Amino acid sequence: MQKSLLPSQEERVRTCKYYAKNLRYFRKMIGLKQSELADAVGTTQRHISEIENGKASISWTLMLALSAVFVIDLRIQKEDVNNPRTEKGIQL
Repeated sequence: MQKSLLPSQEERVRTCKYYAKNLRYFRKMIGLKQSELADAVGTTQRHISEIENGKASISWTLMLALSAVFVIDLRIQKEDVNNPRTEKGIQL
């Protein structure tokens, strides 16, 4: 049987958690303010702030929009979920 090209529910949840843990890092890497990122993906600055502070989660739809902005690989390794990107060298 051929493997589905669509991610499983487990893979979606894992990927969304990874994005939530790393959102500030990714945003800072491309030099966007929270409000600019929010406008680019169709949400509010407050929602971006809540995600970055661990008070809100990322939906699969928002995650897809974020991946288009960041132009990064969606294939997240299981070990990456618990190891957010370092923010060394990035002014927070």
